[in-house]
Amino acid sequence: MIKLHLTRNALARNARLLLTITSLAVFFAGNREASAEQNLTSLLSKLPDSTNSIIAVDADRLRNSPLGKQENWESANEAAYVNSPFLMPPESDLFILASQINPDADFRQNWEIAIMSLSEPITTRSIARSEGGQIDDISGVPSVLAPSNSYFLNFADDLLAVVSPANRQSVSRWADAIKAGTTGDLNSYLTDSANQLLGDSQIVLVMDLENAVNPFRLKQNLSQSEFVKGNAEKEAKWQQLIQTLKGIALTVQVDTAIHGKLHIDFGTSPSVLGSDAKAAVTTALNNFGLGLESMSDWTLDQSGNQLRLEGELTKSDLRQIMSLIEHPSANFSLLKDEQPAGENEGDKVAEASKQYFQSVDTLLNDLEHAFRTNRDARDSYPRTYMQRYAKRIDNLPILNVDNDLINYGLKVAETLRSVSVTQGRANIEGGVATSGVTSGFTSNGYGYGVSYSSARYAQQRKNYLNRQAQAGAKETRFSSWADIQDATAQIRVEMTKKYKTEF
Repeated sequence: MIKLHLTRNALARNARLLLTITSLAVFFAGNREASAEQNLTSLLSKLPDSTNSIIAVDADRLRNSPLGKQENWESANEAAYVNSPFLMPPESDLFILASQINPDADFRQNWEIAIMSLSEPITTRSIARSEGGQIDDISGVPSVLAPSNSYFLNFADDLLAVVSPANRQSVSRWADAIKAGTTGDLNSYLTDSANQLLGDSQIVLVMDLENAVNPFRLKQNLSQSEFVKGNAEKEAKWQQLIQTLKGIALTVQVDTAIHGKLHIDFGTSPSVLGSDAKAAVTTALNNFGLGLESMSDWTLDQSGNQLRLEGELTKSDLRQIMSLIEHPSANFSLLKDEQPAGENEGDKVAEASKQYFQSVDTLLNDLEHAFRTNRDARDSYPRTYMQRYAKRIDNLPILNVDNDLINYGLKVAETLRSVSVTQGRANIEGGVATSGVTSGFTSNGYGYGVSYSSARYAQQRKNYLNRQAQAGAKETRFSSWADIQDATAQIRVEMTKKYKTEF
């Protein structure tokens, strides 16, 4: 399969990051769109120069969209994924996630920064209490060191930042750099795309991929691609095109429905991809474990040096896209409304436990098709989303939640990670095994040459090895899903009996 080095996969890896953040212009009243644009520009100007990946979420417009109002995304329940497809503190207006990724190393992140513009303040003490963290002061900024290997930085009443990993020295130096005004010299592709696209959409994911494609790895991937099929001329043209890749941008617009657009920008016309363009793009996303099944119904268009795919998304798709955002947990913002200890304790535990269970169940429903499908897992299996959903379960609010239910959630998350790793290993093993299978030179009855039967056998052998690797992963997937279903049914019965309310 071809592996185009284009995908928002940067956002699909566990954070391995450092640095910190930013002073921000106050979110003044006035024209909402102009204010949001001004705020976005201010946030972008605080980011490190080495940033090459950005996600911007206009949370206020997302919640107030027709669909958001219809499903009450602004309610406190949004933190539990029961009604809303995203988890973000209700106080957040605008959310920016920035990182530096390495496209040549499976899009791993070197560092990550999250910045939120807030409509109302969240105190450092409430963050420390909910996260189980320690209050600190870094370069004059009230901060919290959280057990999740991250620093929360309370720059102002309307600005909260989160940095991971929690490297205090790096955080301090970044804060000093912000004060000195030596930040924000980003590639124009990032800033232009973010500013242009967020005005029309509530979510924008942009990745700068200029000069990121490794020509040697690309050549190897193309040589094994079903799209070029040994056509040297076609392979050369595809390689020349892909090496001019500038970047990609995914936008999500929510009104009464959810509409997505994927822009892929090259330095030259992508017309050489011909009728394979859509399949090549979706295959690339699937190979990185980021495919969305809805994309198979999207339409493809080309304009100049840009490919555009667009179509409808489901709420489940949106949850998966939003799972790419490693954001702070939302439970600290809920402490304002907490009742005094000892008041209705039993009811509080029952309600918190029920919300936790429903949250896990909602996330599992999103992934059910991936677990049960009989299709070749590489074509549709969202292993990256498995990792992200495991992380989401880890980050669910657990205040007042039944301990047995928490243990159930942790085991589900562990299973999701295990299945994701197994699938990734199967893909690697299948590729490694088949890479050593060649047709070789054999006698064809007229001397020595390439034997047709030998070449055919080699391909059959490759197919067999791939099927064998995928079969093992599929068996693990099916058995794991059965285990999750059994555990879910059991804990549901136990909680219903214990708290005398339907879970």
